[in-house]
Amino acid sequence: MRIADALEAQYHSAGDCIIRQGELADSFFLIQSGKVRKFIYEINCSVLV
Repeated sequence: MRIADALEAQYHSAGDCIIRQGELADSFFLIQSGKVRKFIYEINCSVLV
């Protein structure tokens, strides 16, 4: 089996949260098109990375 055969497309709208900090990961994401913003949250603070 090739890795490409196991991939499953997901579509998300602008503003959707794909994964949250601290959640256990069960997926690996590859971005085919569009943009992604990543935030790191700390006590009383969020930082756009």
